[in-house]
Amino acid sequence: MRAVVVGAGIGGLAAAIALERAGVEPMVIERAPKLDEAGFGLVVSANAVAALRSLGLRDRVAARATGIRRAEIRNPRGDLLTLIDYERLGWETYGILRAELQQAMLEAVPAERLRLGTTCIGATEDGHALFEGADSVVADIVVGADGIRSTVRRSLFGDERLRYGGHRAWRAGTRFDDERVRDRFVEVWGVGGGFGFGPAGPDRVYWYCFEAVPEGTPGAREATRRVPAPLRQLVRSHSGADRVDGTRRARADVHV
Repeated sequence: MRAVVVGAGIGGLAAAIALERAGVEPMVIERAPKLDEAGFGLVVSANAVAALRSLGLRDRVAARATGIRRAEIRNPRGDLLTLIDYERLGWETYGILRAELQQAMLEAVPAERLRLGTTCIGATEDGHALFEGADSVVADIVVGADGIRSTVRRSLFGDERLRYGGHRAWRAGTRFDDERVRDRFVEVWGVGGGFGFGPAGPDRVYWYCFEAVPEGTPGAREATRRVPAPLRQLVRSHSGADRVDGTRRARADVHV
């Protein structure tokens, strides 16, 4: 059997690895000419760790990540609202940069299974994957793992309007090491927004902040004017030209 997996993100690579282990020959199609993913953080929870173990990736991912003992939710005064003790519960949990997780998965996919710089323009119900400027491929299985604006989904089921999630977020990853953030995730809930941070691999941390705003609210530049000047200066001071080892930031309106 043969499968075409459209998208070389976390979901697409996981699907390709699982198909290969099941005896199905996968071809992974990715429109980007190279995989240079932004390095924002992820929580790899116990169920995800179980899935990685079933794919033979648990040790490879754990080596790039930081083991997490607990998660805390606090109010703006710092009072503890909720404690989730992963260690006591036996929930193996990690923090990792998305780019590191993707790289660990890429190493498990044979190079000949990956086609970069190839754009999928649709799929048909009889297993044809259609490409821009290239011949179509017929497969027994076509997996659409091409994101929230999936071309595969749209070609099979038509347009679906994205639903606004009610908030927007700013995210960043940087080099930082401190015992106070080395083994835990912390999220602070305020009125209309919040802030969180956690470890994302050796000497790495990621942070994010979010606010609840109506859809169509003016963008990041206008919102940033409301941020206290000391915080704006702190962010600017960590936005050096080093796009790999320095701070990386992004703002996004959240849709589902």
